[in-house]
Amino acid sequence: MKNRLNFIVMLLILSCSLNLQAQNAKKNKRKSGQKVVITSKVKHYKTLPNWKTKATVAPVGLKPISHNGFTYHLKDGIYYRHINNQYVIVKPPVGIRISVIPKAYTKILFNGIPYYYYYGTFYSYIPEENVYETIAPPIGARVDVLPNGLIETVIDGITFWTDGDLFYKAVGIENGAVIYEVAGKITI
Repeated sequence: MKNRLNFIVMLLILSCSLNLQAQNAKKNKRKSGQKVVITSKVKHYKTLPNWKTKATVAPVGLKPISHNGFTYHLKDGIYYRHINNQYVIVKPPVGIRISVIPKAYTKILFNGIPYYYYYGTFYSYIPEENVYETIAPPIGARVDVLPNGLIETVIDGITFWTDGDLFYKAVGIENGAVIYEVAGKITI
């Protein structure tokens, strides 16, 4: 019950804080609740599979990673779990440590802290151990591309992109690319 109340309060605050921005933006021609799946136009994401995609055969070259009693499989910056005889693309949990991140990562300096981002996953570098650790997306961090398969949805006239529990919103354009900001995570 407390988590649901926190979720509702978070959505109300988020909605109120974005209303001013929405008033100055063009009217969105989509109706509230209409959903559209996006596919990245960025070259290094364009050919990557959508999140939650399932395969009955394991992609070649998966590297197993154990974390908190579960086995994840990593290939080219994409995490898989073997669930019901299928390999499902998943978001990695916070705390997975790897020695190398994909070459096409984006470095983000947010509140003076460097983060590394690739295909919806945020990493923090731990120099003492020479590893990258998956982290919760920092609220307010900005990226120039989202993973394939996110759902576009309109809430109170504001467009968000979501993977089911994390919301992004467009906040501007830089160098011809739309910039997305981590708007919030839903916990139920």
